[in-house]
Amino acid sequence: MDINTAYEFIKDLVNKDQKGFVPSAKFNRYAQRAQMEVFMQRYGNPKEYQPERPIPKVAYAMTQKIHDDLRPFIQQATLHLNKYGQAFYPSDYVHPSSISYTVTKKGKHQRVPVKVVSDDKLAYRLSSRLVAPSKEYPICALYAQYLQFYPENLVAPNFTYLRQPKVPQWGFTIVNGREVYDPANSVDWEFPDEVHNEICIKVLSYIGIKLRESDLLQYAELKNGQGI
Repeated sequence: MDINTAYEFIKDLVNKDQKGFVPSAKFNRYAQRAQMEVFMQRYGNPKEYQPERPIPKVAYAMTQKIHDDLRPFIQQATLHLNKYGQAFYPSDYVHPSSISYTVTKKGKHQRVPVKVVSDDKLAYRLSSRLVAPSKEYPICALYAQYLQFYPENLVAPNFTYLRQPKVPQWGFTIVNGREVYDPANSVDWEFPDEVHNEICIKVLSYIGIKLRESDLLQYAELKNGQGI
């Protein structure tokens, strides 16, 4: 559903529950937070970590369904390294997926993975004669402000990552003193349509209405049958 359909749908449910009207500014705030909540649940919420089990119940690439839900946010970028082998993160970066690099062997181009190395193993890799980084076996360390590559003279590695969702927005123009939906100034949720009910439920929970997804589906089918 587009953002206007979602807003109208939520207003119907709020009026049905006699919770009053939902101003557009409040809906936009809730829509953004609800989308980010769903995004964090799919990506991997650290609050779900358990002692001696630092893995959330749901996380990126854990199942095909989660991968499909997050597919709109999978982005590729070509990184440009400075003379120290450092590259800055894309401005919308959230989480790394993979890093690769193209080498030429015997006149043929071959893409090789860049292994992400943790701090405690970096010194060993750099000083080792057996597993020292090379253009055929490059490595990378992730720091707060940049990615550090070894060897430092790699050219244009490819970075696949999860990006931030765009901020949803129900845009409007004023007509006769009333807000009228303006699709040109609106931004829809980026998740696949099958995730939108879940986002709507979270928006409703912020408003103070508690519904299960089955309740939402039942109400949606009723409104659809009424042609509303």
